[in-house]
Amino acid sequence: MTGDGGIGRLRGVAQALAIILVIAFTVQAHVPTETMADRGRNRGHAAGAPPESGVRPARHRRDRQGAGVEIVGGKPTPPGALSFVTLVLVDLGNGFYNQCGGSLIAPRYVLTAAHCVEDEAGERWPAEAFRLAIGQTNVHWFDPDSGYRVSAVFQHPKWNAPSFAYDAAVLQLTEPVPPGVAQPFPFVDAGEALYDSAGQPAVVAGWGNTSENGRLSDRLLQADLRIASDAGCRQAYRADVVSAVMICASFKGRDSCQGDSGGPLIAQEVSGFRTKRVKAGKHRKRTKSIPMYRPVEIMGIVSFGQGCAQKGYPGVYTRLSNPEINAFITSVVAS
Repeated sequence: MTGDGGIGRLRGVAQALAIILVIAFTVQAHVPTETMADRGRNRGHAAGAPPESGVRPARHRRDRQGAGVEIVGGKPTPPGALSFVTLVLVDLGNGFYNQCGGSLIAPRYVLTAAHCVEDEAGERWPAEAFRLAIGQTNVHWFDPDSGYRVSAVFQHPKWNAPSFAYDAAVLQLTEPVPPGVAQPFPFVDAGEALYDSAGQPAVVAGWGNTSENGRLSDRLLQADLRIASDAGCRQAYRADVVSAVMICASFKGRDSCQGDSGGPLIAQEVSGFRTKRVKAGKHRKRTKSIPMYRPVEIMGIVSFGQGCAQKGYPGVYTRLSNPEINAFITSVVAS
């Protein structure tokens, strides 16, 4: 009897282990693939979850429970402004989407980050998996199935995942974007250093989180930044920053974040001034002249960073004035 009881208990343990393995395998099969955009602060985000019924509604809304990222310390972009900024989604299956940003730079071409078009294993996602929202400031009810489709995906040939060097990619659309929907926006020329100086005004835009590990934004947000010096950028990140292909930007309490990867860093110039009454002492006020800015050219691509808006850690962007990066983008668009 003792021997039979021991054998019975062993069989019971084996059956329990088998059940656990089946459950673990089933759960694993329903977890979306980890993406390059999930690494560190790198601003992509596996967003969205299927409804309880398992059937995605016609007007699919991205789930808000994940750790996504939108612009930190930003403000809503006025409707019609920055219409070239693009929401880039990758269908991971089961209602999950990887989220990044992008920029319409020609009627059939969207600029984004190289790490936004592949998974953690370095496998590039197929073109048919992409869903793009273009010319939409509010994507609350954006239906991925009605978004723009992609016919080809191009990564910079020198893209290096461990270092994030040459973090640039171009998506070719299946059809051109009508001028009434969005106008392509220019990017800097090769070797152009006009906007590279420390303190240069710039703006970043996206639908990422408004705080580190926060929630995704439905509205396109933008944040005014200042270009950081190459020396300051290297001091923050040491060997992780290669100045030739990367540029940094920051401002106290403002930054890009997860979900903003691939979006644009846009150089700005003064377009005029406005006056504001400010305190000049007890019971006294004075008039202060405040500059107003307008976007000029895309100078960078949201790439990576330490946390979001963390003191001493500016955001790192792909430097579009780098001749090799610039030539890659130009050649793809001209092909």
